[in-house]
Amino acid sequence: MVARLIWNAVSGGTKLLVKSYWAVRRAKGRVKKSKKDFCRILTQAGLPKEAAERLADTYAAPGLEVLSVRKMIELAREFD
Repeated sequence: MVARLIWNAVSGGTKLLVKSYWAVRRAKGRVKKSKKDFCRILTQAGLPKEAAERLADTYAAPGLEVLSVRKMIELAREFD
């Protein structure tokens, strides 16, 4: 009985951790894809490639920062 409770606690936590990891990974991929799309649109509009890349980096930086593990831990401590 106790072993089952311990196993459920451990496996449930692992399952949540894996789901969270995949959600963050998927979100980072979406931010990177939107950064590439934004850069492509800017270059099509006539902006030089270097300027478009800098602007796209600036656009994507807050999203990637929020999705970093350190920032998530910082936010969790802040809300605690």
